[in-house]
Amino acid sequence: MSRGFHAEEVINRPTDQVWQTLTDLQGAGRWMGPVEAIDVVGGGALEQGARLAFKARGGEHHSTVTAFEPGRRLEMTSTQSGVTAVYDYRLQPATGGTRVTLDAACTATGWIRLIHPLINYMMKRIDGNQITALKDVIESTR
Repeated sequence: MSRGFHAEEVINRPTDQVWQTLTDLQGAGRWMGPVEAIDVVGGGALEQGARLAFKARGGEHHSTVTAFEPGRRLEMTSTQSGVTAVYDYRLQPATGGTRVTLDAACTATGWIRLIHPLINYMMKRIDGNQITALKDVIESTR
């Protein structure tokens, strides 16, 4: 798996408030780029193993929650057209609030490997500002 990008911010809010916003699937469109909403497929809870449907401009795609540690970590993995992408969000208390990191990585198979550097570039271009956007949303909320 090659590293797509790393993003990090300290959000001036308690960890539980940051976690609540990070895991508010219907509110994801406020900070998650082209995503309009996320739903758990078949209903149910957001937990490890849950399948997620991302509704975005241009279509829908699916991910699986591959790590879930309430208040600390949310990792989602999706595979589509020969590309597997992993988005790993981590929270930890920090001076002044909560440190949030996002490590995104992907692998490609088949002929898609030829454009792997372009895929990494596009991941960063589309999603590289998610943590900054999350910070803006949370810190603007009273």
